[in-house]
Order: sequence, then structure tokens, then C-alpha cells
Amino acid sequence: MAGKKRTPKTTKKVPPKRKPIKKGPLTLEPGPSSEDFAGINPSAKVPEIQELPSELKRLRLPVLLSPSEVELTHRCHRRHILGDIFRHHSFQSPSATFGTHLHRGAETWWQQTQIQGLDHLPAIAMAVEAATEKWSVPEGSYHTKDLMATIVQHYCSNARLQGELPGEWTLVNLEQRYLAEIEYLSSHSNVFALSYQTDRLLQSVKDPTEYAIIDLKSASKLSDLWDQSMNRSIQQRLYNILALTRLEREQGEPVKVHSIVEGIQKKDGIRMKYVWPSLMWTPGILDEAINLAIQAAQMDEAAILGIIQTADESFAETPPDFSQDEDVQKVYAHSLELAATQSSFNYMDCHSYYFPCAYLDVCNSDPSDRLPLLLERFEHIGQRIS
Repeated sequence: MAGKKRTPKTTKKVPPKRKPIKKGPLTLEPGPSSEDFAGINPSAKVPEIQELPSELKRLRLPVLLSPSEVELTHRCHRRHILGDIFRHHSFQSPSATFGTHLHRGAETWWQQTQIQGLDHLPAIAMAVEAATEKWSVPEGSYHTKDLMATIVQHYCSNARLQGELPGEWTLVNLEQRYLAEIEYLSSHSNVFALSYQTDRLLQSVKDPTEYAIIDLKSASKLSDLWDQSMNRSIQQRLYNILALTRLEREQGEPVKVHSIVEGIQKKDGIRMKYVWPSLMWTPGILDEAINLAIQAAQMDEAAILGIIQTADESFAETPPDFSQDEDVQKVYAHSLELAATQSSFNYMDCHSYYFPCAYLDVCNSDPSDRLPLLLERFEHIGQRIS
């Protein structure tokens, strides 16, 4: 008797539900399930651990990064961990602080002229005030308030809304922050978040599917090397592909996104320059930027898990009480010591933007001396609770 023909069963593979990973007293909560989206999710919401003090809030999963942090991770992971994850505010260079205040002035300029319709002279005055107020100028620095005022005035008189883009463009938004989730192979979360901010987003009047991101950068010198660095910038490429993905999801159709970098020179004569790096980028180059972000997230996850495990071991069976200053300081000290001794670093990147890395002396010291040096030289949690 002929046997009955059997039809093979097809079953949908259901991934096991993830549970919190416990490495001791400190518990890492899992992030949102990767089954909820595919690829880049441009509207992610990452849960916060509210009970931790600010210096320890980045010791959590899923990993949270920004495009500039991805770039710094590939230059020197140790500098990223100490400066970004542990929030050593005094790490920020004078150039970075100057750039932050310059952005405030530029934002005020476009807000007042493009949105409020204010005349140029009063708008310039408001932009200068926005850039210089609440700014403590470092002693002995050439980044003075007079220099800032001069640069902002030059910017307001010479900046063009769309840079070198032809045609007519309208302003969509200013200094808007977004959060995107990205899937990746992970031992814990399977997702990480990229937080990014666009200086100004424009839309073409002629073609509503065409957009442009304008990113303002200050530099000591706008040289050919600076142009090339913008073409290679991981940060700029991530801005582009993240905006492209978000806009295509919002519009429901393919869109085109240009990236324009708006440079302003601070030394040897103030001048402006526009570069158009996205002209050189292919889809493969943008995908590579996402892969570099994934690699950075994997490095951060491994570091965070190692730091948490080491901190746990210092408490044995008694979980730390974050309402107690002593426990908070103990977790912080163990975490900081591990970050300063076990993380990877790049000794070829100890000088950048004409300034030595703030952690140069720390890395040059014996590993046993690094924690005392960090606690002595940088603003930290112990100064607040000691």
C-alpha cells in the first residue's frame, strides 16, 4: 500500500523572551524587542534608569550613542567612555565649548530672520547675545567673547540658508533632536539607540521629496584637509542616512537628502566656506557608517557589562543603595577605575584639534595611579557628595 504523501510542516520560529541579565546587585533591564521593527527605527524611546545619579546613568542598556560619539569611539574608545559615558564635563575642549555657543547664536539668527521675520540689525544683536551669555571664557584662551561676537556678526552677514544648493528652499526646523533604534547582534539588547540633532533641515520648493541638512562647524583653519575630513566624517554620514530613513518613513516614498557642512574659520581671518560631502557618498558608504555605529555599540555594551560586573563584585551579597552617598561613590570609583585601565585606547590620537587629550597624563601613568588622578583632576560625583 502506497504511503500517504506527507507535507512538511512549517512553523514560525518564536524567539525566546529575554529576561533581565543579573550580574549581581546591579540589574540591567532589557531594551525594547527587536521584533517590533526592522533596521532603523527613527522614533525610538529608550527607558531611563531614574534612580542612578547623572554620572552613572549611561551605565545601562540598551546602549545610547550619538554620531559624534561613534566617531570618537573609533578614534579612542577610552576617551569616549571617560568623557561621554562618565560625563567628565571638564573634558570638553575650549573649541567644543566655543562651537556650542556659536550654535546658539546661529540658531537665534535663523529663528529671528526666517521664522519671526525680524530685521537684520536687531536679529544680529540677539544672535550675539545668545552666543555670549552664560559662557565662562577659559582663562588664557584665545576663545574670547569679543572673538565670538565678531564671528557671529560675520556669520549673520555671510551665511546662506541653503549653502551652495541651487534653487529655492524652505526651512523645516532648527536644532531638532531625534532618536533612532538600530538592530544588531548583541549578547543582551539586540538594539541600540542613536541620538542625533540636525542644525537646520531644509526642503526644496520645486521638489518636496528633496531635503538638505546644514551642519555648522567652526574650525581654526578651513583648509583642504578640513574639506577632506568632512567627506570622510562618520558623523556627517550618519546624519544623512538617519535623516533619509526617517523622512522616507514619514513621507511613504523615496526622498533625497543632501548634506552641506557650513564652516567658519576662527584664526588668520574670519571667513566662511561650504562643502557638499554627500555628492561623494554612495548607498554603500552610508551603510558602512551604520556598520561602524554597530561596532561602536558592541564595544560600549561589552565595556558596560564588564564595568557592571566588577562593581557588583565589590558589594558581595548586599545590593548598593543609591540613596546612600557611600554606595554611590563606591560604584563610581570601581567603574571609573575599570574604564581607565581595561578599555582600549589609541595612542596615535592623543592630540587633535590642536589640543592634547585631557586624559593624556592619565593614560601615561601607571594603571594603579589612574583612579586617583581622575578623581583629583576632573569634576566628579565625589566632589558633590564628599
